[in-house]
Amino acid sequence: KRNVVFHIVGFGILQETYEMLIKQYNIQNHVILHGKMYGIELERLYNQMDIGVCTLTFFRDAPKMISSELKSREYAAKGLPMISGGPIDIFYRQPYKFALELGDDESLIDISRIVEFYDNVYSQNRKEVITEIREYAYRRCSMDISIRPVVDYFKSIS
Repeated sequence: KRNVVFHIVGFGILQETYEMLIKQYNIQNHVILHGKMYGIELERLYNQMDIGVCTLTFFRDAPKMISSELKSREYAAKGLPMISGGPIDIFYRQPYKFALELGDDESLIDISRIVEFYDNVYSQNRKEVITEIREYAYRRCSMDISIRPVVDYFKSIS
């Protein structure tokens, strides 16, 4: 009942497979492959998006690990709520309403959970959502915060 569109940016080894599957299932209106994007072009796309998608299959390479991918920080800096296949370090063990873990296994993704997540997140004003996520990112992901343990360590041994 909802028009869900999944945008994929970048070229990967699975590009041809994605193209074949999109065509096979006739979902060209729901899965858009953009190829590589940078700068203003990528910025424009971010500004049109509602949710960022982090790695959904992290568990295959690193079972029971916590993701620390840059993608999550980039989405947070852009003010995007996000979904992932497992825990993300910047939200780990913290109540955070702007990230949805879909599960770290081979289960099919329940799109209705994503739609429900979207509805919950955007039940408040969109600009407020973006601001709240960006403020959280600043408190948890800024370079000052990220490098503080390293600086503290070197200060302690000086």
